[in-house]
Amino acid sequence: MQELDLEKIRQEIDKVDQQLADVLESRLHLVMQVAAYKKSKGLPVKDKNREAKVIEKVAGFLENKEYSVAVKNIMRGIIDQACLLEETALSEANDKTYEVACFGPAGSFTHQALEENFNGRR
Repeated sequence: MQELDLEKIRQEIDKVDQQLADVLESRLHLVMQVAAYKKSKGLPVKDKNREAKVIEKVAGFLENKEYSVAVKNIMRGIIDQACLLEETALSEANDKTYEVACFGPAGSFTHQALEENFNGRR
């Protein structure tokens, strides 16, 4: 059995990461086109049914089904970030600023939820 070469494996991961960055950038470019369409039609950013279908479809592309849970979680993150990007673009286009508050002191669960959902948004 051939011994594994960690540095060589990491170099291969770096190559895949470059491909992944290219694909993600392409996907986000398309997401921004969707945002423009939704804005023109007055549609909401989030569509839970569509999101669930996309996640299941991508997981269905896998040859190794053992990776299904991980890929579904990754896609959930990608979709969440895409929605955030859309919402940010639409709020900037509308030039609206919102003030959001929570019940509870800093560090409380409600404060943590607020930070997770609104941190960095306008």
